[in-house]
Amino acid sequence: MEPESDYGVGLLKDRLLTADQSRALDDWIKAEHGITGTILMMRAARAVFDEIRNHWPQCRELIVYGGTGNNGADGWLVAWLARQAGWSVQCYLVGRSDRIKGDALKAYHQAVNDEVEVLTLKSAALFEPQTKNAVIVDAVLGTGFNRELSKDQITAIKQINDSRCPVVAIDVPSGLDATTGYVEEVAVIAD
Repeated sequence: MEPESDYGVGLLKDRLLTADQSRALDDWIKAEHGITGTILMMRAARAVFDEIRNHWPQCRELIVYGGTGNNGADGWLVAWLARQAGWSVQCYLVGRSDRIKGDALKAYHQAVNDEVEVLTLKSAALFEPQTKNAVIVDAVLGTGFNRELSKDQITAIKQINDSRCPVVAIDVPSGLDATTGYVEEVAVIAD
């Protein structure tokens, strides 16, 4: 059982952090309080899932676009939580599964082992939300984004923006540099 304390992170709730500050905070929490990366990711996923339920209480369908890094891991865990709650869940992997490593791989397997359906991005071109109450989770890129977008990332961002569904971005909308605010080519427009 995890302790209920947020280890003072609640003090930062209304502040914007650069990518380096965000990483430093994660590292400090892990070192100072003995929190593993997996537990930190699960806490982030719970917070995201709680926000979705608070903002869209009628929602029972989740569509997750997940990348191969830690931001994707948060998304896989949000999908797992939604599945546990009895929601309809679809996930689209943006990138190659052999690039998922470490804690992200654990999160990916947790979702897949609980029968969360993960499709390739090419399949996403055919997706249609089953209900008008679907919410999309953008977990493609996080605070570490600082390079040119790949073709698959651009495709995913465009599909998310064209969906007409509410969109929740984990950490920061994909395509946006968390430190500078610079948008490479396109970025997710999140609610």
